[in-house]
Amino acid sequence: MCPAAGPYRNTEMIQAGAHGGIAAMKIGAKNTGSKDCTLKMMGASIPLQMLVQGKARGLPEDMLRPT
Repeated sequence: MCPAAGPYRNTEMIQAGAHGGIAAMKIGAKNTGSKDCTLKMMGASIPLQMLVQGKARGLPEDMLRPT
């Protein structure tokens, strides 16, 4: 398996015209794929619902604030 397969799929979903997304993060987990996709969705100005259990590692504080 290619370790870059997840980021490639995330990019393909966004480029295919995603209209919105839900990101689920869990305390103590790396959240690598979810974080990658979330940052790409934010960069593409795609509306996003964040579901965070505790404080997810590696995410900027402003991503965790309610909008």
